[in-house]
Amino acid sequence: GWTPLHYAATGASTDAVKLLLERGAVVDADSPNRSTPLMMAARYGSEASVDVLLARGADPRRVNDQKLKAADFARLAGRQSLAAQLDKLAQ
Repeated sequence: GWTPLHYAATGASTDAVKLLLERGAVVDADSPNRSTPLMMAARYGSEASVDVLLARGADPRRVNDQKLKAADFARLAGRQSLAAQLDKLAQ
């Protein structure tokens, strides 16, 4: 299912993201549709949360069941510069 890290990644603060990762949360945990916390942060969370997840090893090349990457989630939210950054990392 959706993990606490998925929900934390959608917030404005990185505190919960960092705490969950320090306590052993799986950085690339799959939701039921294979969306990752990085995808959630790219669309709904802060760029700081995206940075924390990437620094902890989140894979920007992962795709969900709809064949969307984190960069696509950022684009859907109108976050073009973040999408470009994630596209570069996914190459």
